[in-house]
Amino acid sequence: MNPPSVKICDRTAKTLSLSNERWLKRAHGAALKRDRSSPTQNPISAGVLGSYCLLTIIQVGIEMGKLKILHIEDDADIQVIAKLSLENIGGFNVHQCLSGEKALEDVTGFSPDLFLLDVIMPEMSGDVVYQKLKKLPGHQNTPAIFMTARAQSDEVAALKKLGAIEVIIKPFDPMTLPDQIQTAFDAYSNETRC
Repeated sequence: MNPPSVKICDRTAKTLSLSNERWLKRAHGAALKRDRSSPTQNPISAGVLGSYCLLTIIQVGIEMGKLKILHIEDDADIQVIAKLSLENIGGFNVHQCLSGEKALEDVTGFSPDLFLLDVIMPEMSGDVVYQKLKKLPGHQNTPAIFMTARAQSDEVAALKKLGAIEVIIKPFDPMTLPDQIQTAFDAYSNETRC
C-alpha cells in the first residue's frame, strides 16, 4: 500500500507523499504557530506561510527521521564508543542506561523506536530486560538488537527466537555500527508493513 498523498498549504500547491500522519500534523501545527495571520486576508502572508510550512516539514522530517535508540549497556567505555558512533556517524537519537532497572525507569519518557541491549549484564541479562520492556504498554512491538561477545550460533538463534531483529557481535566496528542498525531496522520495518 502506498502512503497517502497529502496537499500541504493549498496556496503553495505543494504535494508531498507522507508515510506518517503524526509527521504531517506536527509540521503543519508548527507552521501555523509561526504565522497566525489569515492567508486569505494577506496574500503576502500566504506565501510566507507556505514557505514556513515547507521548511518546517523538512526540519521536522529531519528531526523525526532520527531513529530513537534506547541503549542498555553496563560497560561505560562501550557506552561512550557506541554513543559517539550512533549519534555522530549515524545521526541517531540515543539514550543510554547502565542497567536494566534504569532502562525500565527511563523507557516511557524516551519512547524509543529500537532497543539496543548488551546480553551479559550483572543484575539482569539483556534477554530478561527485553522481555520486561515488551510487557510495558506501548512497547510490545518495539524491536530489539542485541550486542554480545558470544558468537555461538545457538545463542544467536535463541536471541532471534526471543524477537531480536539482529545480533551484533562484539567487538563491533564503530564506523559500521550505525549502518548495521539502520539496515536491520529497515528490514524489520519493511516486514511489518507487509
